[in-house]
Amino acid sequence: MFLLKILIKRYVLPLEILNQFIEKILQHNYTSHIKTKSDDEISQLAQNLNHLSIYVQNLETTSKEKAQSDNNLIIKTAYKLHTPLKELKHNIQELTKKKHLTNDPLCKQMQKNIEKLDMIANNLLDLSQLDNQDFTLKKDLLNLIEILQDSIKAREKMAKEQKIKIKLDIDLAKEIILFTGDNNRLKQMFCETLDKALQIYPQNSDLIIKVLEDTNNYYIYIQNNNNEISVEHLPDMFPQFYQTTEDDSIFNSIEIKIAQHLANLHQIKLTTEKQSDKYTTFKFTITK
Repeated sequence: MFLLKILIKRYVLPLEILNQFIEKILQHNYTSHIKTKSDDEISQLAQNLNHLSIYVQNLETTSKEKAQSDNNLIIKTAYKLHTPLKELKHNIQELTKKKHLTNDPLCKQMQKNIEKLDMIANNLLDLSQLDNQDFTLKKDLLNLIEILQDSIKAREKMAKEQKIKIKLDIDLAKEIILFTGDNNRLKQMFCETLDKALQIYPQNSDLIIKVLEDTNNYYIYIQNNNNEISVEHLPDMFPQFYQTTEDDSIFNSIEIKIAQHLANLHQIKLTTEKQSDKYTTFKFTITK
C-alpha cells in the first residue's frame, strides 16, 4: 500500500495534471503553466508542454494578426477600385452616346466587363465583412422556398443573357421549408451560387434546381443536366461511369466562398461535386 501511494503520487497524479493542461491548450487557453521541481521524465515532459503552449499561442496570435492585415488590405483594395470603375463606366457611356455606338458589340462587352469588375469589388467587401467578428445576422422565421424563388427571379436576366433556362423542381410533402435565418443573407447565399453556376454552365442549356427531402434533411441541388434519376442515386446505379469527386477549384472562387460562409453561419452544408467531368452540382443540405 505504501509503494502504491508513492506510485500514485509520483506518476498518476502528475499525468492527470499534464492531461488537464493539454485539454486547456486544445481549448485555446494558454494562461496556465506547469511548475516542476524534480528532473525526471514527467518533469521534462511538463517543460516541453510549457514550451509548446507558448509556441502555439504565438502562432495563433501571428495568424490572427496576418488574417486581419489581409482583410484590411482587401477592404482598401476594393474601395480603391470603386472610384476608377465608376469613372470608367461613365466615360464609356458618354463615348457610346457621342459616337452613336449604343448597339456596338464591343462597347456592350466593355460595359459588361466593367460591371463584372464592379461586382468582384463588391464581393471582396462582402467577404471581408463576413470575416469580421462583429458581423451578426438578423434572424426571423422564414420560408426557404420563397427565398430560393426570389433568388431565381433576381438571376433570370443574367440567365437569359447566357441563354440558360432555369427550371425549379420541388418534390416535397409540403412546398414549404420553415427556417430561422437572415432573409437578405440567405438570398445572397443562393444568388452567389447561381452566379457561379451561370458562369460555368454552357450556353443553350438548362439549369435545374431540385428540392428534395428525406427523414432528416432537405436538399437543394443546382445542376445543369435534366436526368430523371436523382443525383444521390446515380453513383450507386452506375459506379463504373459515374465517379464523383469534390471540385476544390470551385470553392476557390469569391462567389462560392461567400455562399459557403453564409451557409456555415446558418448551419447549412454547401458542397459541390464535379461529376464525370461534364457538370458541377451544388448541393445545400438543411437539417430538419
